[in-house]
Amino acid sequence: MLSASECHLKANNLEIAARSASPDNRMLYIQAAAEWRRKAHDILMDQADPYMGALDEPAATQADSPDSED
Repeated sequence: MLSASECHLKANNLEIAARSASPDNRMLYIQAAAEWRRKAHDILMDQADPYMGALDEPAATQADSPDSED
């Protein structure tokens, strides 16, 4: 499976190729680069956010619940 950074690299390479391509082929390279950027975005959105785990569990501290010494 490709990583998001690999997809971004492919998109960047296609954009560079588009600069030197003929006007007929330039749009094909740009469209392909856009597809690779979309794939990178999808990969990043499918990954779990490491910071959301802290929001899922309520934090119980001594200050929040003074009766927790049962």
